[in-house]
Amino acid sequence: MELRIIVLISILFFVILPLEIFGQKTKIAISSNTGEFNSFDFVALADVPYNTQSEEKFIKLISRINAIQPASVFFLGDYKSSKTPCDSIIDQKMLRYFSEFTPPVIYTPGDNEWTDCIDKNEKSDGSFPIKRLQLIRALFFQSDSSMGINKIHLDRQSNLNGFRDYPENIFFITNNVAFSTVHIVGSNNNLGMEQLKINEYYNRAVADSVWLDLSFIRAVESNTSAMVICIHADMFYPDKGRSGFIRFLSQLQDCASKYGKPILLINGDSHQFLIDKPLKNSKNKVFNNFTRVQVFGEEEVGAVGIHVDINTQQIFSFYQIIINE
Repeated sequence: MELRIIVLISILFFVILPLEIFGQKTKIAISSNTGEFNSFDFVALADVPYNTQSEEKFIKLISRINAIQPASVFFLGDYKSSKTPCDSIIDQKMLRYFSEFTPPVIYTPGDNEWTDCIDKNEKSDGSFPIKRLQLIRALFFQSDSSMGINKIHLDRQSNLNGFRDYPENIFFITNNVAFSTVHIVGSNNNLGMEQLKINEYYNRAVADSVWLDLSFIRAVESNTSAMVICIHADMFYPDKGRSGFIRFLSQLQDCASKYGKPILLINGDSHQFLIDKPLKNSKNKVFNNFTRVQVFGEEEVGAVGIHVDINTQQIFSFYQIIINE
């Protein structure tokens, strides 16, 4: 059964954008878009399949999504339960599932794949999760193409000097809308007590910060009409601490203020479909150009479809794709 809920977001136009990158402030002139661009759909999902029953529904969900024929599919992490063993068998299985999607598939890791992994035979110093992360990067991000049958080219952060260890962060533009994935995971973004975890967090936080800034720079230079950011973590209502998200949230506030145009953040992690405007400035005022969509997960096997049309006053609209049977 497919249910559709339409939520409308007004387009905001901004004329002069002061953008501060690496301590330097630049003024970039942009204008509202008057050209014709094609409308399109893309789909986001996460946190499935967690067990045999949800795996059966997940297979049906793949077929349903293929039938819709979206321009792309974003999988926002957690293709396994935290209780499922962290091994290459389940990794390879998910790689095969990604290959069954007809549209291009873009994947950003979740905490269950690596952050929350424990091996009783390994040291409890935080080294095993980092080994898992290295394996995931080697398996899922082998080239500059997406996964899926119909592939697209992706700009990866690993192609930048000094950031070759971060192939999971990608950027592309389609129909005047910019897309960026940033590796932000649940479990407090892996900021823990062990020194190895602390080191991993801070190194990745630097990479994520640089990538977010560069994504907005490119979005402005290309005069895009909107930005879509995909992450795993629910940063606004986390269940395992929030200190690992403070830096990124602060940067998002700055970007939302300076970009001015619509920003759509999509995340998984909390297993509950939600559309809200949770980003506020220092005066507790909501950023009206920022919207967050949280996708289904765990027992609710489903996806969120997003229809995009920059030629209308309502740039984004959303619908649910749910497998009930």
